Amino acid sequence: MKIGTLFIASLLICRLAAGQEKGATLPAWKEGYLDIHFINIGEGGNASFLVMPDGTTMLVDIGDMKIAPDAKEIIHIKANREKTVPELVEKYVRQFHPDTKKPVIDYALITHFHSDHFGEIHDSANISTKGKYNLFGITALYDKIPFGTMIDRAYPDYNFPNDLAVADKSIGEYIKFVRYQVGAGHMQAQKFKVGVADQLVLKKKPAAYPGFSIRNICGNGVIWTGEKELTTSIIHPSSFAGSPIPNENHLSNGMRISYGNFDYFTGGDLPGYKWPYSAAWDDVESHVAPVIGPVDVACFNHHGWLDAQNEFYVRTVRPRVWVGQVWHASQPGEEVLYRVASTVLYPGPRDVFTTNMHDANFRIQDFLIEKVCKATYGHIVVRVAPGGKTYKVVVLDPDDAQYKVKSVFGPYESR
Repeated sequence: MKIGTLFIASLLICRLAAGQEKGATLPAWKEGYLDIHFINIGEGGNASFLVMPDGTTMLVDIGDMKIAPDAKEIIHIKANREKTVPELVEKYVRQFHPDTKKPVIDYALITHFHSDHFGEIHDSANISTKGKYNLFGITALYDKIPFGTMIDRAYPDYNFPNDLAVADKSIGEYIKFVRYQVGAGHMQAQKFKVGVADQLVLKKKPAAYPGFSIRNICGNGVIWTGEKELTTSIIHPSSFAGSPIPNENHLSNGMRISYGNFDYFTGGDLPGYKWPYSAAWDDVESHVAPVIGPVDVACFNHHGWLDAQNEFYVRTVRPRVWVGQVWHASQPGEEVLYRVASTVLYPGPRDVFTTNMHDANFRIQDFLIEKVCKATYGHIVVRVAPGGKTYKVVVLDPDDAQYKVKSVFGPYESR
């Protein structure tokens, strides 16, 4: 019986590996695998889709910015844009969701309220027929694919650090969406609970995968201490006097996903640079790095902009693979690539993958890109093998209707 089980498992792995070749289509997810999809949404911003070992699914962000057509000199605008960002993400999720006929996203998580992470109003007349709220980004995707639970940093009051509905019209429309769908009983909503490992859990076969967990590391300036569910806060309303209130980046939700020996961290737009005359809480990265610890894969904080991936953070999390969800000519910053490439900060090889790098980067830092970047344009898929001992990185063609494989890297051994 054990021999037969091992044979079937080996055959499954071989079949999955065989499909991960250039020009082929990515084999469908199979139970036991952890898939992390970084979706190239062009100039939209961040969007990732995860399929956990038991088939539980999660969306992390869906940026949907309103970009001026003449912005192509600084923003990598997708040349053959035929779909809106929500339509693009809908198509992608339907392709790779375990249930292709009636997909439901179990968890939809917004790291923070910036347009390149949850969207913004494009057309004031584009109102949902399911509720009196505007359709863009996250709200438009829900109209196509339902969510089980919506999670953000501020539910249900949306009043930190100020009245969010008043501060931004797009946030106000999002709040209308959440309250309508929750009130109608169509969806649940929760505030991201820092420090816990029992909010984002496997929903289908949790007992089958005891080595899988998601630890909520930070959010709203609250940070897990590394002990039990204890937290500490670096951002207090009393500190706002005489200085600007924290912007959304500082309040980003961050989490560490673990599967056996494999660890992955994503933290929205967490900054790591303390600007002159800024508040003490400006550098969030240095506070979260020790409780994150070394990981195998890390998503660039703040798209790899100049204020993120500080030296202490890079030295501490030291991933084998960095993934950058980039959309602007300043992403990733040259100084950021220097830091993540530095073997002084941590030894050993490392590979960088980005979704949508602007051409301007190649004119400024081509030698650095050639040194560490394995791919600069595509959908990036991290596929972790059953048990979490190894993983591969697969780059898919974002301009191909079937998302054909462009290149495959690995297998990498988890720590």
